[in-house]
Amino acid sequence: MAGLPKHLQELSKNPVFIELTECIREGRCVAFIGAGISKPIYPSWEELIDELCDACGCPKLSETERMNPERLRKKADECKLTNPRKYKETLWRIFSGKKTQTRKAYNFLTMLPFASYVTTNFDTLLRDASGEDIDGVYCYPDLPSHKLSKRSIFYIHGIIEKDGKCRVDSLVLGEESFQKAYSNDSLLPSFLKNLFTYYPVVFLGFSLRDPSIQSVLQSANKIRREIANDKNLSLDNLPKRYILLPKAERTDNRRFEELGVRVIGFEIRSDDFYEIESILEWWVNTITSKRKAPFRSGFE
Repeated sequence: MAGLPKHLQELSKNPVFIELTECIREGRCVAFIGAGISKPIYPSWEELIDELCDACGCPKLSETERMNPERLRKKADECKLTNPRKYKETLWRIFSGKKTQTRKAYNFLTMLPFASYVTTNFDTLLRDASGEDIDGVYCYPDLPSHKLSKRSIFYIHGIIEKDGKCRVDSLVLGEESFQKAYSNDSLLPSFLKNLFTYYPVVFLGFSLRDPSIQSVLQSANKIRREIANDKNLSLDNLPKRYILLPKAERTDNRRFEELGVRVIGFEIRSDDFYEIESILEWWVNTITSKRKAPFRSGFE
């Protein structure tokens, strides 16, 4: 697999990776992007909570507690309650300050023929890298699922724009905001159910540890089984979900199997997901170079 670093070339022998590559080439796959793709320009979820703790005067979580999404959410709420002004100022400083850096990963992502892009990130790197071929950018709570096939961008947990335009209270960050966003009164659960039921998805820079998204995936799996039984279809023929994951994090493959997500492991040499950047670049060179114009009739 020319173009990939040597320590990533074993992917060429991975049938799941080959299958995913073809899915992206066909323009059917949705990219689900997590904080790992924005590092080190922007912090991970755990690092963000640490910064909020420092700013608001709250004790930080232990290393074990930082691995628990529910503890991270509750700590965010604690920071917000302890010092609302510093909480907002810190989020604005981190995400709306002028950044001259970017990640090539986002340029590669938007060059690839993904059906759409979904992200839990607050930063604007994805939007900044997008071009005129993007149909539109949508932000929680406005999440029209019928636009998933229209090459759109969805900020499902909110966004903080560089000019500071943002209602911090609308961000999905603390426990209270998560409960609201993933309740029956929100479009977010139905949006994600639609995505996970009908579209191939690849998770990039995302660990899938969040229980809210896991719960929606499980609901979508149930819906898919019911549809398959009703239509006499094989589950193997339904749209698949994939996750690119550093091999060091593959400690519980059974969890991913239960969620119906196919794991593609790769060697990692840093914690900034630059290996995914190499994979995305290879996809750009391989997929976009082989896309040919279709034959058409003059009567069309």
